[in-house]
Amino acid sequence: MGAPALADVNELTDLPIEQLMRVQVVSASRFAQDTSAAPSAVTVISQDEIRAHGWRTLAEILNGIKGLHISNDRSYSYLGVRGFGIPGDYNTRFLLLVDGYRVNDAIYEQAYLGNEFLLDVGVIDRVEFVPGAGSSVYGSNAVLGVINVITRSGSATPGVAVGVEAGSWGGKQVRVNLGRALADGGDLLLSASSLRNTGQAMDIPGIGPTPASMDGERADKLYAKWQQGNLAFSAAWMERKKDTPAAPFGTDVGVPGTATIDQQFFATLKHSRDVSADTNLQTQGFYGQSSYQGDYVYAGATERELTAARWWGLEVRALHTGFNDHKLIVGLDYQNSPYQSLRYQGSPSYDSLTKSWRVGLYAQDEWQLSQDLTLNAGLRFDRYSSFGNSTNPRLALIWDAFAATTLKLAYGTAFRAPSAYETHYEDATSAPNPALQPEKVTSWELIAEHTLPRGKLTGSLYRYRFDDLIQVGTDPVTGTRDQYQNAGSSRGVGMEIGLEQGFGDTVLGRFSYARQDVQDAAGATQKNSPQHLFKAALRSVTGTWRPAAELHYVSARELVGGGTANAYWLANLTLTSHKLAPGLELSAGIYNLFDEHYSDPVGPGFGSLNSSLPQDGRNFRVKLAYTF
Repeated sequence: MGAPALADVNELTDLPIEQLMRVQVVSASRFAQDTSAAPSAVTVISQDEIRAHGWRTLAEILNGIKGLHISNDRSYSYLGVRGFGIPGDYNTRFLLLVDGYRVNDAIYEQAYLGNEFLLDVGVIDRVEFVPGAGSSVYGSNAVLGVINVITRSGSATPGVAVGVEAGSWGGKQVRVNLGRALADGGDLLLSASSLRNTGQAMDIPGIGPTPASMDGERADKLYAKWQQGNLAFSAAWMERKKDTPAAPFGTDVGVPGTATIDQQFFATLKHSRDVSADTNLQTQGFYGQSSYQGDYVYAGATERELTAARWWGLEVRALHTGFNDHKLIVGLDYQNSPYQSLRYQGSPSYDSLTKSWRVGLYAQDEWQLSQDLTLNAGLRFDRYSSFGNSTNPRLALIWDAFAATTLKLAYGTAFRAPSAYETHYEDATSAPNPALQPEKVTSWELIAEHTLPRGKLTGSLYRYRFDDLIQVGTDPVTGTRDQYQNAGSSRGVGMEIGLEQGFGDTVLGRFSYARQDVQDAAGATQKNSPQHLFKAALRSVTGTWRPAAELHYVSARELVGGGTANAYWLANLTLTSHKLAPGLELSAGIYNLFDEHYSDPVGPGFGSLNSSLPQDGRNFRVKLAYTF
């Protein structure tokens, strides 16, 4: 699914403020529509906003969206959505897409967000976030939201662009992009990037001082995107290694060597054509693979966890507009994972090899009941080789109540299929559970959107309930090993207010506040669930030098081992040049401007040593890019 056509301009920054706020979205219903017509409170983060704030990873981009918060265990970045982000999970309760293609892997069903994300941020055109249950059109993982990363076209930024970055703790990055318009309307984008960071020396509670070498990181990425007529091809590859300073899983304290290595690859080929005046047919084939290597040092010896998967599949969907007042989309997708390998090389060693498949059939109708009233209704049926069937509806009533105000009432259910890791992984402390069933969520939401002069105000009230929540329990056979089980439930209620506002013709602002309350089955506050989130961001859109600033507040969060991670304020400041010289751009950013000392909750894998880990203090980045 490609991005819809935008205005005929070379840079998003050339658009007037009013038009910047009216960019269409494609993720909520799988076809282009105005945000006011989408059956959800969709947030769009543009390429211009990403560049202005100097966001370096997808995690930092998402952290600018209302109701979302990011945590980090010094290995991976994790997303909390509407107060739900249990430490130690694998980002499995939201679906991550690249141009509409699912990139959650086929072992952990994990969505990678930090430097482990497949793409360099330089190829991102915009990011769309659709909160709420999305299984009616997307299937598994679309439980709390859908993230769609839409990439640039090569013709939008033609030429060869070379960028170099330098930052704190030995950070450096090089990227090269090639964009080109081809004959007969074709388009080509190629990208390569390489990142290195020597890491920082840290003093971790429960562990003590660790050398910088235990926090190092490297990431290399390649991306290609080609389109010619009705055909489109894209492929991405990434390899990332991260040294781990915090002694997870009982590894040796303060000893180098514990690290993770991730590798991912995907390729897709899509064909789109109008089979009639009112019917468009899209067919997409895809192939993906991923691997993980975890090196763990125990008593000076390295034990190793190795997982790998390969998968392929096909999706066919048709959009029909031939019925009066209806826009109907139907689709069928199939994925086969013939190779899912989970191994542990240690004392003792374990080896598991499995395979799986899934198929989904869905339909959605956008029915214009009257001039002011629209019903968006969707239904999807999924069948999995591992557990059986799941059926999930979504209903949204959209009322243009006044000239500038739209009200939406949405209901939906969603599911998350147990991952191959949760079902089959085994080692000395973990037992498999082939009988594991999917977890389910039911959600309700009331949304109000009001257009202001040069702005937009959005408010949401929501409620959701998890059943059969997959959590770690005790294996009933051995009574000693951990095992994933359908043993939990949870409920969340909350409200969100967001404002996008232009100030004159020079400044754009984004402000939000979220109040959320998430409780587990016992009525206790969910771990890593802040009750209050506040975000403010301002950026200049005119002038040669364009400053941008953002301020975040995250309230206290409960820890797995007891106690709380303290509330914190975080401020960032960025200055970016615009057309400083032909083809030249300079950007500099200071992150955690006031050197706030704060920690993020981490999962039970870190044991009794610590339940939270310190995050980065004040740091900087300078970037120079030249296009020729």
